[in-house]
Parts: sequence; structure tokens; C-alpha cells
Amino acid sequence: MQPARDVAQQVSLKAVRSLLDLGCGPGTYALAFLAQNPTLHATVMDRPAALDVARMLAEQSSSGTRLTYQAGDFLTEHISGTYDVVWYSNVLHIYSPADNLKIFKKVKRILNPGGRLLIQDTFLHDPTELQPLEANLFAVSMLLYTERGNTYSVRDVREWLQRAGLTRSRVLHLKEGTGDWEGQLIEGRLPRFG
Repeated sequence: MQPARDVAQQVSLKAVRSLLDLGCGPGTYALAFLAQNPTLHATVMDRPAALDVARMLAEQSSSGTRLTYQAGDFLTEHISGTYDVVWYSNVLHIYSPADNLKIFKKVKRILNPGGRLLIQDTFLHDPTELQPLEANLFAVSMLLYTERGNTYSVRDVREWLQRAGLTRSRVLHLKEGTGDWEGQLIEGRLPRFG
């Protein structure tokens, strides 16, 4: 839970009323965001087995009453509701570039105007630079242990966001050592108008 708490303390969700944690796993990030933001309501979406764990953790949290559950495979199934923020943490690397683009397009349809997609993962840096050892090792493990996964560059992810219609993208830097990875998020934003 500590990595999730560290991130939630640094990501501003003050004006946010609704958050979807897409591929939530045990739901620790959604619960941390709820604890940090008393007017926030969160929905977690994942496969049923993951939601069983999320429910168990939510029952132990005073913020868990503001959490709802949506079972399903977000790549192939409908995502219901509309949200101010979609949190996509440690999921990007599981899917192919085409799958991630498809997911980003689905996210665009469920974001409220001005809404944000926040992506936390291990990212490769500029392809002309030497990559951190951890990112390279992670890339190898994705190729070995997932059907379509990989480690992607910040440039690749920002390009997919642009193609999906989340045209205002940027890299957010958290305090070093924050979260599960290197304290870096990529934000894609849906324009408020048009």
C-alpha cells in the first residue's frame, strides 16, 4: 500500500469527482486516492478474481464505501460510466501497441471534457540514450512472459495518446523513489471543448 499512498499524496485530484482504476489489481491505488480525496468516488475494473481481492481490501478501509466494482476485460468488453480521471497503472506493458491504442480510444470515450488518463509504468527514455538497466531487464521479461507485452518509450506512449484524441499529453515527475517504478507518469488529457 505504501507505493500507492506515496503516489496519491503527489497527484492532485482536488477538483476530481470520479476516477476509474483500469486494471486495478487489488485496488490499492484507488483506495489511496480515495483516502487522500474525501469527495472522490472511484470505480475499479478488472477480472473477477482481482476484484475479489479489491473487495477484501476495501472492507478494511474507511474509504472503501466510495468504491464500486466493474468486472470484465477492458480490452474486449464495454467500459461503463464517465470519469474525470482514468488511472492505468502497471498495465501498459502487458499489451501490444495496437491493444494500448485501442484501450486509449476507449478511455477517450468515457472521459468527461478536460478529463485525464494517468499512466504509471516502466518507460524507456529517448531511444538515442542509454536505457536504465531495470527498464531493459523489464523489457526482456515482458517479451518472455507475456503474449504481447513490452516496455515502451515515453515517445511511443505520447504518440498513441495523440492518435487516440488525448491531445494534451505531458510527463509528470514525482519525487524520486515514488510508486512502484521511477516516479514518472504520463498524462493524456481530453480537451475541454471540441
